[in-house]
Amino acid sequence: MDHVDEKVVQYMWGSESFRYAQVDAIGSSGGFITIWDNSWFFNTSALGEEGLLAVVGSWKGKEGLVAFINVYAPQDLAIKSSL
Repeated sequence: MDHVDEKVVQYMWGSESFRYAQVDAIGSSGGFITIWDNSWFFNTSALGEEGLLAVVGSWKGKEGLVAFINVYAPQDLAIKSSL
């Protein structure tokens, strides 16, 4: 996935109440995206690297931080075995 346009994300999400973080595609590996409802979850930071996307924040009305982490591993067996 190349860098995705915010209007495309809004169309996928179905409303204007959202935020998102993404990791762009690198070579033939697809990128990925995390989308959340910003009226319930307030992100404080996001980290995107090759194969990893982490979003940290808090739930509305709750104390403490939570993290959502998406991990992508290559499907090529030779590359996968080197992880």
